[in-house]
Amino acid sequence: MSIPNNDLINELIELTPESNLAITRNERAAATDNTQAAFDIIFSVDSSRLTPEIKYHFASIVAEQTGSATLAYFYQQSLGQHPLNLTDPAFKAAEKYLQTLVNHPKQTDYQLLNALTHHGWIESDIILLAQLITFVTYQARLIEGLRLLQQHEPSHIHTPLYVRNELLLIML
Repeated sequence: MSIPNNDLINELIELTPESNLAITRNERAAATDNTQAAFDIIFSVDSSRLTPEIKYHFASIVAEQTGSATLAYFYQQSLGQHPLNLTDPAFKAAEKYLQTLVNHPKQTDYQLLNALTHHGWIESDIILLAQLITFVTYQARLIEGLRLLQQHEPSHIHTPLYVRNELLLIML
C-alpha cells in the first residue's frame, strides 16, 4: 500500500506541512518514522493466519473500539470487498483474543492463547496478532490526540497567569 509522503498519520488527519503541529512532529522525526515503519512491517509481513484482509478487518475493529472513526474507515477502505470467512473457528478464536486484549486486557490469559493454538495458530502468528492489536490501539490514540491538538488554534490555548500568587487561566 502506498502512503503519500510516507506518513499515514499526517495523511489521515490532513496535516499540512506548514502547520505548527506538523513542524512539532518533524522535531520528533524518529517517533514519526518509527510509527510509519511499524505500520509498514505489521501490514507487509507474511503470516499463515493473518492475511492482509484479516489484518485490515481486525485493525478496523480495534480502531473502532478505541474511538478512532477516521482510522477505522481507513482500514475498512483498505479491506475493500474481499470476502472473509467470519465463521471459521480459528478466526473466531482470534476475534475473541482481540476483543479481550482491547476491552479487558487484564483478562487476557493462557486459555485464550490455548484456544488460538488449538485452532492452528502458531506462535509467530499469535505474536503478530498481538502486535497488530497494540499498534492499532496506539495509532488510534495518536490520531485522536493529534486531532484534538489541531482544534486548538494558538488563540485558544490556555496560558497560566498568576495574580497575587493565585493561578488563573486566561485565553490568549
